[in-house]
Amino acid sequence: MPETLAIDPEDTVQLLEDIETTFRIKVSGAEAERCLTFGDLHDVVCRHSPAAWQHPQGPCASLFVFNRMRRFSGLPRAEFRPDMPLPTLFERAPEGLWRRLATGTGLRLPVRTVTYGQTSLALVPLGLLLAIAAGAPPTLFGGLAIAATGLAFFALDRHSRSMPAGLATVGEFVDRTAALNASRLAEIGVRPPGVWETLSGMVRECAGRPPLKLDRSTLLLAPRR
Repeated sequence: MPETLAIDPEDTVQLLEDIETTFRIKVSGAEAERCLTFGDLHDVVCRHSPAAWQHPQGPCASLFVFNRMRRFSGLPRAEFRPDMPLPTLFERAPEGLWRRLATGTGLRLPVRTVTYGQTSLALVPLGLLLAIAAGAPPTLFGGLAIAATGLAFFALDRHSRSMPAGLATVGEFVDRTAALNASRLAEIGVRPPGVWETLSGMVRECAGRPPLKLDRSTLLLAPRR
């Protein structure tokens, strides 16, 4: 059975717009409806023959992005390596890594996941509101207990940084970033990733989770029952 990305139908609209912007093409409604698999989508983009991908020139996109990230990572040059586990990067880099990378490189970075500790912080204002509005001791104590629980979960999660889902190493992080910025990189004379690599990064980012594999048979939407 083919792997499925199970992309939300509403998200496919934004994905299509991003594809048209990145490759500077126009996909008709009929073409979009026939894109059931990743292979279908790849064929449509290739059929329009985006100019920047016909005769690519310039430095490699992944190498370009890697060098820029290493420059703003705050780590010694020898430590910032493609095989470095992504959690290790976030642990070793000075505070404010994400902001430095986004601001310094000027590139769109993959979306980060939200950890349970960060989510639990929502319990703090909720508990305090209940405590402030309390008309009886049980409600007061209950509100304070909710707020304390939120702080406790956040404290336990203090070493867990929010990171992009499905990316294990710095190299994978760099490749995804290069794919998400392929059009911008082409504009400044950097050789963009191939059509397959660019589409792969964009589709994986839209899906929000890594499929077991991504090949021509991978379904974009969940099959209808």
